[in-house]
Order: sequence, then C-alpha cells, then structure tokens
Amino acid sequence: QALCALPAEPGAASAFVAADYDQLVDAPIFAGSPLVQSFVESGKEVLVVTEGADARWPQAQALQDVQRLVRTQRHLWGELPFARYIFFNLLVEGYGGLEHRDCAVLMASGWAARSRKDYLEWLGLVSHEFFHLWNIKRLRPVELGPFNYEAENPTPSLWIAEGFTAYYDDLLVHRAGLCSREEYLGRLGRAIERLHQSPGRLVQPLAEASFDAWIKFYRRDENSDNATVNYYLKGSVVAFLLDAKIRLLTGGRQSLDEVMRLALQRFAHGYTQSAFTALCDQVAGASLAPFFHCCVDTATEVDLGEALAYYGLGFGGGDAAAAAPAGSLGIVPRLDGGRLWVAEVRRGGAAWEAGLQPDDELLGIDAWRIAPTRFVERLRSFAPGSRLSLLVARRERLARLPVTLGADSQAFANLSFVPQPSAAQRQARDGWLGALPASP
Repeated sequence: QALCALPAEPGAASAFVAADYDQLVDAPIFAGSPLVQSFVESGKEVLVVTEGADARWPQAQALQDVQRLVRTQRHLWGELPFARYIFFNLLVEGYGGLEHRDCAVLMASGWAARSRKDYLEWLGLVSHEFFHLWNIKRLRPVELGPFNYEAENPTPSLWIAEGFTAYYDDLLVHRAGLCSREEYLGRLGRAIERLHQSPGRLVQPLAEASFDAWIKFYRRDENSDNATVNYYLKGSVVAFLLDAKIRLLTGGRQSLDEVMRLALQRFAHGYTQSAFTALCDQVAGASLAPFFHCCVDTATEVDLGEALAYYGLGFGGGDAAAAAPAGSLGIVPRLDGGRLWVAEVRRGGAAWEAGLQPDDELLGIDAWRIAPTRFVERLRSFAPGSRLSLLVARRERLARLPVTLGADSQAFANLSFVPQPSAAQRQARDGWLGALPASP
C-alpha cells in the first residue's frame, strides 16, 4: 500500500500528482502495510498511519487523542486548510518529527504509550508538527519560501517559526484536555529550567541563534552549550512571556493567539522579523520594543517576574524544597568503552574554574578510584562547597585537579501555582490555559 498527501492520479491506485517541484519534495511517500485509521473533523479527513503498531500501542485512545488535538488547534486558528491530512506515525526506536504541507512524519518508540511521561511527549510531538500546518507551512518567515535549493536559507526568525510552535505544542495538549494543569506546568517549568542551565543564553542573542542555525545549531561541538542558545527552547520561553505581557497589557482581552491568527491573515507572502514584532505591538496596544530588545536582539537574562506574578506562579515547593542541593561539577559526562569522559564543561561551573577539559577521563575522587558507572552518584554525595581532588587522565597523562563543587541549580525547579491566588490571577490562568472547546 502506498500513501501520500498528494492528490491521487485519477484511475491509479498508487500514483500521485504534484503541481511543481516544491509540492513533490514536500510530500513523503509511505509504502508498506501499516495500521490506517481516520476521522473527520470539520468536514476534513485526517488519517493516522501507524507503522509498527502492536499490543503496546493504544490504537483507539491514540486516535481519539489526536482528534482532540486537531479540534483544539482548529479552534485556535479558525479553519483546517486542507482537504486531507496524514500523520505518518512511525513506531521505531528513535524520536523526532518533520512537518510537511499536508502531512507530518513522526518517530517515537513503540513503548511510548506505556509511560505517562513518554505518552505526553508523543502527544506534544503530534501537537508540534500539526501546529506547523499553519506556523511555517502557511505562515512563514519571508526567507523560507520560495526556497533556493542550491544554497542555505538563513533567517533570524526561527524563534517564531519553531520557538512559538514549541510553546504551543504542550499548551494545546493541555487545552485539549489531555493533561492536567500540573502536568503542563511541569513541562513548562522544565523548559525554563533547561534554559537557565544553558550558559550560552548569556552569550548568543536569540535572533542570531536563528540566523546561525545552518552553521551552529546543527553542527554541535563540545562548546556549543557555552556559546549558543537553542532557539526552540528560548523561543518557547519568550513566547510564554510575550503571551503573558499581551494579556496583561490588554486586561486579558488579547493574547498571542490573536497575534498568530492575524499574522496568518496578513503575511501570505512571508513576514520579516520587524513586521511580526510590529503586529505584536498592535495587538498589545503598546510598544514592545524593550521586550524584544532584551529577549531577542541581545543576550540579556529574560525577566520571568512579570509573567509569574500575572498568573500567580512560583518555583519551589514539593520535593525541590525538601531536598538538599547536591554538589555539582558543571559537566556533561560521556560513558564510552567502559570509561568515563568529560563531554562538555559548562561555562562558569566548578569544572570550568578548575581547568577540566573536554575529553579528560575521570578516574577518581581524592584517594579513591571510582568506577565509571558510579562516578556521578559518588560526586552527588558531596555537598556544594566541598573541596575535592579529581584524578583525571588527559591524553594518557595522569593529573590531579583541585576543585570546589558548585550546587545543582534548583532556582527554577517545580513550577507551580501559588496557593492563594487573587481573583485576577485565577481569571488570568483560565484565560491562558483555557479548556477543550465543545464539539461542533
């Protein structure tokens, strides 16, 4: 069986027609014997084509959940701009996705549905790629189409195309009624925590990270986290802050949702970064130039305070408040060939200050040799501020490095609602998080 989002050639079961080369390369063809399920939403057919479905995969539940996501996104954008759409759901031992004009290719483990965390991750992937149906395939930076297939197509606006999509993916899983508010806040909080664990956020501006994706984001090395910022990650946090700011400035009457809908209407031939931010100004009814200067054009630390206060959110509590912080070297370790190596040294961390380098082999702490598989565990038994001697091998030469441990950052752990919100905060939360729209 051959499946493709292109229209079929009349009278031919497995022949498809592309109007031009752009359509051809944007329409993957699946050939095999998959599980094919479908539903109709607002008069449009949606197929879920699953390769590798077996007893581990909840076929009926997954189909129902995908339909709820499709309905929720249609409610946000206003219409479904296709005659037929296909989710190619490949249950392989990998993870990722790629959007196309009228379909998306998803990769996830067949075990994903056996874990609540992994299943929410899969729903977020479905949501992310389907959101691209509008945000990037029909609403795009001007540099991203028509494509020049013989050269790079850099744009400073990937923080909108990908970062805003990364903000909405989990948010719309929640609005679809597929996860609780607490589960959603957990995922949002982890994104904020990951951003603040990235030293490169204070080095590379977000617009530059977007523009340099061709030469940096997809060509990572041992210093990438120190010198660059992830435009998916920071873009999603900036979208969260921008959404809150617009809601605050307009008394909850407008939001980033309205920006996206208007942008879809106005930028049929693509947008520049300045045109998009000007539209944000219009919807907010105020100049947001200082916000974008801080969050997009410079590598200044983003200010979370306004958004947290508006919604009545805070960090801490639960296990994060009860647990004492563990000592930290500030490295990313790599276990390879039964030996433990330093893969990355984080700027400003204990290892950075001690002179540890990528590709150093970690052998022992003080007078003890530590098994490679237990090194991280043993290190965490020391409190922040502990002074240790690390035994390392650098290009086969043994050396001892004195180090003073830092602390695992817990400043952004456990995002949660404050226990006694004001009426205004409760109203702001409801406007932001919404609820599943009624079936048509």
